Amino acid sequence: MRLTLRWFEEQWEIKPTQGAAAHLKQSILTWLEQAAQRFVQRLMADAEPQVWQTTDANGKRWWNAHDPATSRSLYNVPEAEMRAWLEQRYYPVKANASRA
Repeated sequence: MRLTLRWFEEQWEIKPTQGAAAHLKQSILTWLEQAAQRFVQRLMADAEPQVWQTTDANGKRWWNAHDPATSRSLYNVPEAEMRAWLEQRYYPVKANASRA
């Protein structure tokens, strides 16, 4: 039996010996690999902005967002304003660019 661990671009192969100790070692290594993968996924998910829609009493849809990376939020704005807010997050405009 062989256990393969993958962490980013590196890969290790472990060939445990027979017995309960080897089984325990394999179980621990499998658990550690899964925990590390969940940790990285959680870090990546926490950095992404959360965006959702709400509808007012008249049936008009509004956009809302929260960016955990900057702690900035935006509430009840039209779609165009939400798009501009998201674009600014990924493509910030430099203040000196307009003076060039």
